[in-house]
Amino acid sequence: MIRYIKHFIWVVLMIVLSGCDSWVDCPPENGLIKEKFWQSEQDVESVLIDCYATYQKNIKKLLLFGEVRSDQLAFYREPSNYRQIRGGSIIDNNKLCDWAFIYKIINQSSAVIENASSAAEIDKNFLDVERDAIIAEARFIRSLAYFYLVRIWKDVPILPYSYETDKNGFEIKKSSEKEVLDYIISDLKKALPNIKQAYEESWENHGRATKYAVHALLADAYLWRSAAGDIDLSLEHCQSIFKDSQRGMLASDQWFTIFSEGNTAEGIFEIECDEALGQNGPWNSLFYNYNRPVFLFDKKLETEEFNLYDETDIRGANGTYNKETGLILKYITATPKVTPLKIYPGGQFTSNFIVYRAADIVLMMAEIYAEKGMFRESLEQINRVRRRANAIELVGLQEDIETFEDYILEERARELYAEGKSWFDLLRIAKRNNYARKQMVIDKVLTSVSPIDQSSVESAFQNEYAFYFPIYRNELINNSLLVQNKFYQSK
Repeated sequence: MIRYIKHFIWVVLMIVLSGCDSWVDCPPENGLIKEKFWQSEQDVESVLIDCYATYQKNIKKLLLFGEVRSDQLAFYREPSNYRQIRGGSIIDNNKLCDWAFIYKIINQSSAVIENASSAAEIDKNFLDVERDAIIAEARFIRSLAYFYLVRIWKDVPILPYSYETDKNGFEIKKSSEKEVLDYIISDLKKALPNIKQAYEESWENHGRATKYAVHALLADAYLWRSAAGDIDLSLEHCQSIFKDSQRGMLASDQWFTIFSEGNTAEGIFEIECDEALGQNGPWNSLFYNYNRPVFLFDKKLETEEFNLYDETDIRGANGTYNKETGLILKYITATPKVTPLKIYPGGQFTSNFIVYRAADIVLMMAEIYAEKGMFRESLEQINRVRRRANAIELVGLQEDIETFEDYILEERARELYAEGKSWFDLLRIAKRNNYARKQMVIDKVLTSVSPIDQSSVESAFQNEYAFYFPIYRNELINNSLLVQNKFYQSK
C-alpha cells in the first residue's frame, strides 16, 4: 500500500495544520475534516499511510532512542546533543527530546480510528471487514508510538482522540507509566481480533501491522509492565507468533539477509525503506559516511574482559562489524565477508529498520522463563539463538535470576547489536522490583562514558527519573499542565 497509494489529500491537511508550533496548539478544524475529507476508503488509507511514512522519516531517532545511552556503540564523531545524553547532562532543549513526531503519529492514527466508520457509511465499497482491519492497524500504530513514549519519558500525556475533534482540551497533563501501559495493552487487545494475518503483497506482511506484530508488541508491553500475571501473558503472546510456522529464525547461512534483503520470514514488523521511492534510511551518516560515521563497533567488546563474540560466531567480526575498520555492517553492505568491503552503490542505503524479529522474541521467551525460575527452559531459548549463530552453547550456568538476566542481556547485545534495543533492554531489567538492578545499568554505561563524565553519570542515575528523558522545553511552554520529569526540574 505504501508503494502505490498517493496521499495528496493528507498533504493538503498538513498544510492547513503547518502553522502549529507544537502538537498541543493546533485548533480543531472540524468543518474541513468532517465535511470535506473523510469520504472514502482511500481517504482513510491515505492517513494510515502517513503514519507509516512518519515512522520512516524518523528512523534515525528511533534507533538513537534505543542506543545512544547504552554501552554498545562507540562514537567516531560525537555530535554535542548525543554527548549530552551519554554524558548524563541532558537539557530540555536537546532536539532528541522532542516527541512531536510521535504525537503526530498518535494524532493521525486516532483520526483513522475515529473516522473510518463514517467514511464507510459514505463509501459503500468500503467493506466492514476492511474498515475493521484498518482500525486495528491504526491501534497497533498508535500503541507502538505510546510504547516508545513510555520507555523514553516514563509518564506522558495520553491523547485518546485526535485534534480534529473537540472532545478533549488542548491542555493535557501526564498520565502515569502504568496508565499508559494499561492503555497500550487495552488498545492492542481490541486490535487483535480484526488485524490481518497476511496481505496480498509480500512486503506488506512485514511492513504493515499483522497479528504477529500485535502479538510481539503485546509480549513486549506485558514484559515491560511486569504486573501480577503479566509474565505469563507475555509468554502466551510470544508463543502465538510461532504457532503456524510463518515466522521463525532463518538458517545460519541466511542470517545476514535479515538486514541486506529485509522482509524475510524472520521479520515480524519492519519500517520500510524503498529505493524506488528514494526512501534511504539514515544509515550512511550513522554507520558509513566514507569511513567517518557517527558510530563504530566498540572495540572494548573484543577485549578479554568483554569478549562479546566467540571466534566461531557468524555475528561477530565481518558479520555484525568489519574487523579492520570497525564499521557496523548491518545497514551498509550486502556482502559483509567480502574483502575489500563493498558498500551499497550510489548511496542507496535502504535497509529496513527492524522493530521486531523472531530472534528478539525467542530471547524474550528466555527472559520470561528466567523470571519464572524455569532456568533450563530459559537456557534452551538462549542456545537456540546461539546454535543458529554457530556460537558455543552455554552449559552449567548458575541457576539464579541475576546470572540469567546477565547472560540474556549479553545474548541480546550479540544478536540485536545496533538495532535500537540495547538501552531498552537494560532499563527493562533494571527497573523490575523497584529498580533493584540499577547498579548493573550504571556499571555498563560507565564503560562507554568519558572519564570526565563518569562521576556525574553515576550520581545522576541514583535517581530513577534520570533513566528517562526530560520533556522538551517547547512542550512545557505550550502546555501549562505538563510538569517536567522530576530529575530535570532543577536543571
